[in-house]
Amino acid sequence: MTKTTKTNAQSVQLNKTREAIKNASNDIEKVQKLFISNMGNGKVAAKHLHTLICDGIKTGDSRQLAKSLTTLTKNADKAGLTATRSIILSIIPASTAKNSKDKKSIVLNFNAKKNKLPVVDAKALARLVEGIKDGLSIRATLAAIVANKQVDAFQCDVFLGKVSTKLIKEGVSKAKALATFEAKYDEMTKEIAEKAKS
Repeated sequence: MTKTTKTNAQSVQLNKTREAIKNASNDIEKVQKLFISNMGNGKVAAKHLHTLICDGIKTGDSRQLAKSLTTLTKNADKAGLTATRSIILSIIPASTAKNSKDKKSIVLNFNAKKNKLPVVDAKALARLVEGIKDGLSIRATLAAIVANKQVDAFQCDVFLGKVSTKLIKEGVSKAKALATFEAKYDEMTKEIAEKAKS
């Protein structure tokens, strides 16, 4: 192989590498956008968050995760932001997520050692995968599971007590309240079952 031929081959390989990097970057940007657009369906969003976290771990690049946190802040999705931040920090425990100096964005730092990829809590990552398999959405319950914290049991009597107080104050009769609750409960049961199939 002549010197010119070798140089041309190296140039072609370099261009292929650049193209591959560009395509990978475009792909992860698409995932980031899908994550945000699917926050209304937390189950789908959870899968995209897993992809974003795995990419950040593999590349050491936190920008797409930081962009997601910033967008959730701008969208005023407090529950989604809190859960997402908690999941990220549980899986990459050395990380910090803070407001930028101008407070217009969130800066996510993996705090990895020089020329090293971020340290990962493999058990926390596995708990995220299990939560996704169980169909959990990105909310407090999934965040608590990933962080390995106790999930507070839903206090049905406390919740219904508050609802009942409101209904009584509004003058809604017991018969009407029970009939409406039963109809709405049946309606939502069917709706949740349909969503689970899709």
